[in-house]
Amino acid sequence: MWPSCYTGNANNNKNIRGNTLNNLYKNVAGRIEDLILAIVALGILVVSIEYIQFYLYHRELNLDTHGFIQRIVLFLVVILFTSYYFLAYSAYFSHNDTDDNLSNLCSLRLITMYILDLIQVTLAALPYAILLIGTLSSAPDQFNSWKPGEFIALKISLNQMHLLFVIMMCWHLVVYAWYMVASGDQSSKRLHLGYTACYVLLAMQSAYAPQWAEKSPFFVWGLIGVYMLLVLSLYLSKGKQDVQRAIDFGKHAA
Repeated sequence: MWPSCYTGNANNNKNIRGNTLNNLYKNVAGRIEDLILAIVALGILVVSIEYIQFYLYHRELNLDTHGFIQRIVLFLVVILFTSYYFLAYSAYFSHNDTDDNLSNLCSLRLITMYILDLIQVTLAALPYAILLIGTLSSAPDQFNSWKPGEFIALKISLNQMHLLFVIMMCWHLVVYAWYMVASGDQSSKRLHLGYTACYVLLAMQSAYAPQWAEKSPFFVWGLIGVYMLLVLSLYLSKGKQDVQRAIDFGKHAA
C-alpha cells in the first residue's frame, strides 16, 4: 500500500499540491528525455566509429563478413528499440491523461518513478555495450578453430543474444513496475508483462540451445529476426497508441 498523497481535506490544497507535483515530474521527465536521446546519439556514434575503425585499420585480418553483417543488422535493431523508447516516453507525457495521473500521485511515488526511470535508461544503454567489438589484444586466441582464418570476435554469439534478451526482459519488467507506481492503464501493464514473458522464453532458448546452434548462422539470424519483430510490434502496439493520444490532445488543446 502506498501512503495517501494528501493529508488535508481542502480541495483547493489538493489541487495546488497536485499541480506542483505534476509540474515537478514534467520537468524531471524532460531531463529523462534528454538522457534517452543522449544514449541513442552516443550509442550510434561510439559503435559506428568502432566498426568503421575496425574495418579500415584491421583489413589485414581475414574478416568474417557474414558475422560483420550480422552485427550491423543487430546494431540497427538496437537503434530501432532505443528510438522507440525516446518516442514513446516523449509521447506519453504529451497527453492529458498523464497530467491527471501525475496530479493524483504522492511525492513517494514520484521519487520511485524517477528511480525506475533511471534504471530504464541504464538498461536501454546496455545493448550498445554488447555490440562493441573490444580490443585486439588477444587476437591470436580469437580465431575460430573449426573455420581457419575467421575472426571470431565479429560473430554474434549465443551468449551475446542471451544477455541482450535478459536486458530486454529486465527493461520491460521495470517499465511494468513504473506503470504500477504511476497508476497507468491496465493495457500498458499487460503489454509489458507479455513482452517480459517473450524475452524470458528467448533468453531460455539462447541459453539452452543445442551445440550445433552456436556454429549455425541461421539460428542466430532467427533470434535477431524475432527480436526485430518484437521491437517493431512495440511501435505498432504501444508507440502508435501513445503518439495518437498526444496528437488528439494537441488538437483538443488548440
